[in-house]
Amino acid sequence: MPTLAWAFLYPNLSLESHERYLSIFIKERAMANHYETSPPMFRNSPLKFIVYTLLIPVFGLGLFLLLWWYINNKNKLLSIEGDLMKWQEGIFNKTFIDLSTDDIRTVKIKQSFFQRMFGTGDLDIYTAGDSPEAVLMGLQDPHEIKSLLLPK
Repeated sequence: MPTLAWAFLYPNLSLESHERYLSIFIKERAMANHYETSPPMFRNSPLKFIVYTLLIPVFGLGLFLLLWWYINNKNKLLSIEGDLMKWQEGIFNKTFIDLSTDDIRTVKIKQSFFQRMFGTGDLDIYTAGDSPEAVLMGLQDPHEIKSLLLPK
């Protein structure tokens, strides 16, 4: 039925073009409930970034440290897809945490002075127990993530 509506709106397009536009529309609707982020480098730890940058002339030590930090941050990924939260981290040893947003009871946000200035923070995610099920360090927009995890 939706193909017929596309054909009515754009009569000069072929049936294959209508089907392609419909599939793109469906994918965009599915991605609307998708959120994905990794910890930022400078915004999360500006002093560390400055120190590593100043260490670049010292035998390239700062460049090595910046590269390691970049790879480490890019191997941390928070993904929220509908009612499922996924966290993965690690370069050599991987850790995967999958939580249903229905099971999440509390999300605690901790922010240092610099984290508040740059809009990042640490999240402790609690389910039924007393200890946090997941501790997510240095993510940007922690209040938005909390609102996605606790929409109630």
